[in-house]
Amino acid sequence: MICSVGLAKSQTNDSKLKVVVKELGDQMERLVVSKDLDAIVEMYGDDAQYLPDASGIYSGKEEIRKYWKQTFTMDIIGFEMETLSVGGDKKRIHETGLGMSTIKYNDQKVEFKFKFVNVWERQKDGSYKLIIDIYNRDAPTE
Repeated sequence: MICSVGLAKSQTNDSKLKVVVKELGDQMERLVVSKDLDAIVEMYGDDAQYLPDASGIYSGKEEIRKYWKQTFTMDIIGFEMETLSVGGDKKRIHETGLGMSTIKYNDQKVEFKFKFVNVWERQKDGSYKLIIDIYNRDAPTE
């Protein structure tokens, strides 16, 4: 509900927006696994807000950088996102989806399944940056 405020449509059949979201998601998947902190931070707008599971709100690139830097102390071996819906317009795109992060912990693979909402905003240069990024786990991990 939060993400629908100010957006022209709740869902879209605009294949161009779906392609944009797919490309951005694929890029994020690669960057997380490669732990490319600088490139990940550049995917966010200057005033972005990141709302991770069981945590506070991280506002702006520097706070988001600190969060991701801490995240990268884990041995992340897999990161996948599947977009379920895309909406909005060329100025702002919102997506919902499911994902899974896989880490190696004590020589075992541990999978964290999550759901997410991303809001992408078109920049002056035509690129899209995350302005809202929120996720929470689908079910508690044991």
